[in-house]
Amino acid sequence: MLTNLDSKFYKPSDFGQTDLTARPKMRYVIGYVDFSFYEEDDWTLSVPVQIGVGETFYRSENSKRFANGLVVPMEAGISVDYLFTKWIGFGVGLGYRVMLKGNKQVRENFNSPYYQIRLNIAFSEIFREIKSKKKKKKG
Repeated sequence: MLTNLDSKFYKPSDFGQTDLTARPKMRYVIGYVDFSFYEEDDWTLSVPVQIGVGETFYRSENSKRFANGLVVPMEAGISVDYLFTKWIGFGVGLGYRVMLKGNKQVRENFNSPYYQIRLNIAFSEIFREIKSKKKKKKG
């Protein structure tokens, strides 16, 4: 996630700081399920639902981090994927992120729309093809 926003809520005196340039940041890892509701030919439409855990904090120009705190973001959206071959495809998605648990020290709202651009590699198809070729050599 790329963020480079200036804080409207950051007051250095609240944190014993003098640096006016600190910016809010967020880092997180996420797991997801992707429910496919339309599959035809090489097209798939799906609803990805993602939930994660991470942290928000302020970072000053001299790379000092402060006001670290745990966050739990959830994202839901819609995506469309197209397979160019049996193994490789391309996808795009749109959705919205909501903070289920926020960091009270970092007052910025990280609820936000998001977009995804992705390259899809169908490893299950690749492994199935390899297994099929091995079976043919044995038989």
